[in-house]
Amino acid sequence: MAEKDEAGKVTLPGTKTHPFWGVVIGAVTGSLIGLLGGPSGALLGFTIGASTGLAGVALIDLLDHEFIDSISGDFSPGTVAILLEASEASPLSLRLTVEDHVS
Repeated sequence: MAEKDEAGKVTLPGTKTHPFWGVVIGAVTGSLIGLLGGPSGALLGFTIGASTGLAGVALIDLLDHEFIDSISGDFSPGTVAILLEASEASPLSLRLTVEDHVS
């Protein structure tokens, strides 16, 4: 779902509930695996895990911004768009299904 407010700013509601969970999970997992190498291994694992989690969060954020920029001109301010991602051999069957449910 994408929402465009009256000022024209497009947001994806619900996508940023816990933005740094990737960093936390990466740090904890890296530390636990690094414990096999002792205290210095745990510290190295923590650093590598947290860095990997942060890189993942940054990549997802970048892709979200690119996506928002690409759809921002497709609907008017004050509206909400429902986004549907599907893989079909022919888009006709999907289009007919969606058109049956749109008023």
